Amino acid sequence: MKKSFVELLNEIVNDFKQIHINFKNNKFKEIDVFSKISELLRLAEEVENYTTNNLNIIEKIYTMIYVCFGAKEAYIKEKTDYKGETIINYLDNPRIDIILELERFLLIHNRELIYSNDLDVFEFEKQCSHILKNTSSVNKNTKTIKQELTFVGLFKIPHNEPKKQKELKDLLKGNVYIDEDNKWKGTTQNKNELAFLYDLFEDKKILTPGSFAQKIKTFYKEFGLIVYNDKEPTTGGYCTLKNLRTTRVKNNDTYQNFEIIFSDWVK
Repeated sequence: MKKSFVELLNEIVNDFKQIHINFKNNKFKEIDVFSKISELLRLAEEVENYTTNNLNIIEKIYTMIYVCFGAKEAYIKEKTDYKGETIINYLDNPRIDIILELERFLLIHNRELIYSNDLDVFEFEKQCSHILKNTSSVNKNTKTIKQELTFVGLFKIPHNEPKKQKELKDLLKGNVYIDEDNKWKGTTQNKNELAFLYDLFEDKKILTPGSFAQKIKTFYKEFGLIVYNDKEPTTGGYCTLKNLRTTRVKNNDTYQNFEIIFSDWVK
């Protein structure tokens, strides 16, 4: 059964406590906290988990990795310069993998990369307990306020990274689908032309879970196209959701063109 954000966070807190105790007693048994953190990041990408509390705690998890396992520099295998660009190769170690994954996540969400040793593991537990209490509590008189979904928020790691997002726009510009201002031009007059690209990304499983209506509206909006609900007036809009809910076949020329253009990008 899939664990919730709260359940997984509770396990991570307990793992960090046990790691601290093990180190203190000179016991170095490996505890698999890394796969749990990676899964927590995936859960945080879901729309319902986009809260300030959750992003704050992920910042603290990044710090706790340094507290428990040392700085990222300790995992460098070799560092070389190539045409003025520094290239770093890291050791094959799950610790560095999760450090890099956490850094990508935090940078995308404009969060701080704090890696001091000032955060005590039991203070970390205390801070998590406060967040867990608020996150898991249920109040019938309050509603959860969800942050507005963004285009970057549609994509999973690593396709939500700034470099990958720039490559996406560059590929569309290079193939004259959008102009220099990222406004949709298209190569056909079909209202669902851009939806074929959305379908491709869904098929490749690089988009986050969520409501089709919300996601497709956000996808179109990024390129200056407004999608209305079916019963809303369409004056000034590009199309309605009804236009985009129609099943689109994959042997369509538009889908296949996108499949070729983005063959490397979706990997």
